[in-house]
Amino acid sequence: MKRLVSMWVKANYYLDNWKREEKGQALSEYAIIVGVIAVLIIATLILFKDALKSVFTRIINSLNGVGT
Repeated sequence: MKRLVSMWVKANYYLDNWKREEKGQALSEYAIIVGVIAVLIIATLILFKDALKSVFTRIINSLNGVGT
């Protein structure tokens, strides 16, 4: 009976350590995903900066006469 309890305690110990390692790994994976998404957004904004600039210029020009 003591041997069974000892095996149970060891199994729980190894499972707890394994769970902790997975949590840290998941956090670093999320950080990498967020970083990649940020780089993609910045690259997209740089690629389309002229088109975005003209869109916002048209919006500003159309709003200049509003409210006066």
